[in-house]
Amino acid sequence: MCGGNPGPSIKRVEAQPATINVPNYEAYDRQWDLQASAITGQIESRNRDLQMSLNSVQKKNLGIKQELKELAKQRAEDQAALEEKAQRLSLLMGPPPPEKPASAIETGTRDRDISTRKGKGALRIGRKAATSSGKGTGLNIT
Repeated sequence: MCGGNPGPSIKRVEAQPATINVPNYEAYDRQWDLQASAITGQIESRNRDLQMSLNSVQKKNLGIKQELKELAKQRAEDQAALEEKAQRLSLLMGPPPPEKPASAIETGTRDRDISTRKGKGALRIGRKAATSSGKGTGLNIT
């Protein structure tokens, strides 16, 4: 290099000018619109299905409430009929007989008409003497 040697020869290729390719934005916009409409269509379809099922459940609920209302009305009418019948029967039968008046509690032996011994002898257990012969026959335990 220092000796004036030009060095290896380099082939120079002439550079091409740069070109800018502008993308087709309309195609991207159409693709986006198609995808967005597909997504919103799925969402709306699901919402419509859910709304239909909600409406059917509400109709069933309303029907059940109506049946309960009719049953309650029927039960009230039956109860009124039973009360009317009971009132008619009570008028036919008349008032019930009077109850027996309450009395004092019988506590003593005299109140219960029991004859017993009085005093210390009443506390003892009375035993009869054995009539057969055996061990301890005739003992009177007092």
